[in-house]
Amino acid sequence: QSRYGVIEVEDGIYNTSLQITSSNFNGHLILRSASGNPANCVLNMSSMGLNFAYLKSLKIEGITMTASSLFALNLLLINSVTVENCIINASTTVSLDMPAIDITSVDTLVIRNTAVNGGSKGVLISTSSYLRSNGYQLIENCTFSNQYTYGLQLPLLENTQVRNNAISLTYNSAATSGIEISEGFGSLLIENNKIAVTRGTALSLSHLIGDGNEYQTTIRRSEERRVGKECVST
Repeated sequence: QSRYGVIEVEDGIYNTSLQITSSNFNGHLILRSASGNPANCVLNMSSMGLNFAYLKSLKIEGITMTASSLFALNLLLINSVTVENCIINASTTVSLDMPAIDITSVDTLVIRNTAVNGGSKGVLISTSSYLRSNGYQLIENCTFSNQYTYGLQLPLLENTQVRNNAISLTYNSAATSGIEISEGFGSLLIENNKIAVTRGTALSLSHLIGDGNEYQTTIRRSEERRVGKECVST
């Protein structure tokens, strides 16, 4: 039997961290602010941020998450994840190799209308071939800033759409890539994104897999810009 839970947080500033782990894959959880305004509901975490594991589904909406040293949001083996209308602040200390949003294995992922600041990467999907995604992924209407390696690093995903996002990476690192997608399968749409990098590449695509069919890749109406250089492509 599926279990459903809602955690509603009243407006305020809270110095806390949260860890929720389900004993099976049947748990469904919604974490949301009462007002729906992330500017009014702030979770300040002195080290690691929010941790969720082994859930059927997770939805986070209308909350600011700030972590001073480690990741702001860590998700482990959750079938369906939605992060909407949030502000996520991770460490901007270059020596800490910690993404703002760290996800290990996800099938369905939606990140929408969310601002992600800091972290070594804005979003990192950590997975392997035997845990690869079997759903779809949508990242839209988000901003990613002050990451010092990748804005989005998305390996082994299926049917991915990245659209209407703004990514600005200003660290002087040759390893920088605004969006990196590798070993994907199904289909890929990259549309109407603005990507600005100081060094490195704006967009990196590699080893896209067809699973017996042609991999469908569409890139349109995106702007790539290298900061400080006269180089703009649309």
